[in-house]
Amino acid sequence: MKAIKAIKKMVALGMGLTMVGATIFAASAYTLADLPAPFVVNGTPASNLAIIVGDAADGSDVVGAIDVTQWLQQQAKVTVAAPGAPSQLVVTGDAVEIGSPSDLLEINENLGNVRETLTEVDLDMLKGGQIVTDKGSTEFNQYIRFPSNTGRVIFDQDERDRVGHYLHYADGDPLFQWELEFEEGLQSEWNSATHKLRDLEDEDITMLGQPFVIVSTDVRNTTGGTGCSSGAGPFTIDFIGGAVSAVLGENDKATYVVDGKEYEVEVLIISETSRSGEGSVKFKVNGEITDELWDGKTDILADGTQIGLRDVLATGKDIQKSVVQFYIGAYKVEFTDTNTTAEDYISGGVKVNEETIEDSSVAIVGQFDNDCSDFTLNSIKYNLTGRSVLGDIYIVPGAGLRENLKEPEGMLTPSWDIKYEGLMDTGITYVRIDSAGNREYNLEFTNQEGIFNKMPLLSNRDGTWRYGNRNSNLWFKEADTNIDAYPIGRRDYFVLSNCLVDPYNSQAGGTDNTCFTHVFKWDAIDTTNRKLTFTDVGTGSREIAYNNANVANLVAGGVTYQIVVDPANTQMRVDLNGDGTILGNYTNFPNGTALIAIQGEGLIRLGNQNTSGNATDGINATPLCYGASTTVCNATLQLITLQKEFDETTADEVINITIQRRTVNGQPRV
Repeated sequence: MKAIKAIKKMVALGMGLTMVGATIFAASAYTLADLPAPFVVNGTPASNLAIIVGDAADGSDVVGAIDVTQWLQQQAKVTVAAPGAPSQLVVTGDAVEIGSPSDLLEINENLGNVRETLTEVDLDMLKGGQIVTDKGSTEFNQYIRFPSNTGRVIFDQDERDRVGHYLHYADGDPLFQWELEFEEGLQSEWNSATHKLRDLEDEDITMLGQPFVIVSTDVRNTTGGTGCSSGAGPFTIDFIGGAVSAVLGENDKATYVVDGKEYEVEVLIISETSRSGEGSVKFKVNGEITDELWDGKTDILADGTQIGLRDVLATGKDIQKSVVQFYIGAYKVEFTDTNTTAEDYISGGVKVNEETIEDSSVAIVGQFDNDCSDFTLNSIKYNLTGRSVLGDIYIVPGAGLRENLKEPEGMLTPSWDIKYEGLMDTGITYVRIDSAGNREYNLEFTNQEGIFNKMPLLSNRDGTWRYGNRNSNLWFKEADTNIDAYPIGRRDYFVLSNCLVDPYNSQAGGTDNTCFTHVFKWDAIDTTNRKLTFTDVGTGSREIAYNNANVANLVAGGVTYQIVVDPANTQMRVDLNGDGTILGNYTNFPNGTALIAIQGEGLIRLGNQNTSGNATDGINATPLCYGASTTVCNATLQLITLQKEFDETTADEVINITIQRRTVNGQPRV
């Protein structure tokens, strides 16, 4: 109980401040539209701010003064935009993304490896402040920490066998730690008879974005008797807050709205002398009479809503009735530790709305002074362990941790959550290997210019095992320098691509995967006019000229590729990878190989092939390892993502796709 007469100590000083303030108000020409200025500016209360209540003030004036005080306190904050959010994810309100442009949260990576600690710099709900007691003042800070070995996004089956991507916690995994730290220590006088820290009670504090007040404390000395030890035994501290905070006098009645529902609250009776002078009260809420309540006590209404008492403000005068400050939609948190001397965590030491959080642990650190007249509270640390109804926790996109917990009250307050917003929209590139019957495959892809390409890939028609289709070869490896070959014939396809990447086409140290790929078909040759006609499968027909030395330049994607043609035999060889060398070394695969560059900066290596012959010799683009038997060597494609494209990895990602030649009932198949 706090007597109203204590407020009178401020009157003399307050009147002087009020007079000075009135002058400033007029000069600044402030109106109601400027509120909370000039009382609170940029989140900081004015240094000369005071709320004054007269000695003979009516109860309604006291109520109004308290309402104004609470409203101004709520305005003492600064909203900061959430930092570091990538353009693909919009973060609104008081929210922060786990990850940043310089350190993305990847699939299978634990949250704590990317963001170990959150502070008030990241979230307004972790904003600290100052508490002043008769024993001094201290700054307080809040932190949320994530363990480095739990909490990761996976692609898997959940407990109901549904396949998808989830934010996953194994059953029993630690979820987070919340810490409330008092920098200089929160100090209070200790009453050895009642075991209370009277200077702490009725102090306001914001925890995890919700305003609370300390309503009760209980701390025992480890001696258990009249002796004194700096070590503290069992320690309990109760906080209470709520959706609506209000003040009413005895027999007063008012209506409040909580979560869209109206509650008519009437103060039936206030006892100023009960409970050794602490005082108590009974309410009637929507016709339902509550239990007798005193500081920090709550009662659950028929619909599950709680009403809780913060304080009884007794006047002791007939001309001025007593008032009570209470919460409707009350929320109560209680922390208990058996030994505050050391940071030893105890299980189940936390209650939320009188329910024990079984999957929690708490460590409270504090100590007595030498004569046990005072106690100093240093910190409260709270850990929550994951537990759901079915076992492991699988959070689907758009959902939060709270709704998946067996004990959602374990989040401590209802004002925050850990939400999984799904995978970032980084774009998708489709690569399709499409069967053309049971003897051939086509390859479909989009290049880095956004041009769609569809080309023949593999054929086993008529028992001829080759890259290409029944009528045409597909070439992606340059002619063998040892044979001086011209492998490309009319109607054949060939790949042009200027990607030079080590070790995939033997360019030492090359990492250029930003390049353009075009696939051409040689349609015709006009030996009279020295013309070559091609079809770019992505853009259409092309015609170029070759010179007297039978050399032509074909420009694709802005890159020039040299062609040497043998007009007499209608065959050619081409610098397929644009490195300026028109012949590759067949025995040193993959030298002289063209890689396909796809949208999203991925690469496709088509495998190996025999280029040690001429088109006139009937050579076909056989997908063979050099020197291997044509009956056993398969075609292995590789889908490659280079290490540099990942946020954190030590190697390239290579996916192998093997297409096997086989015979079914005597018929060739692939």
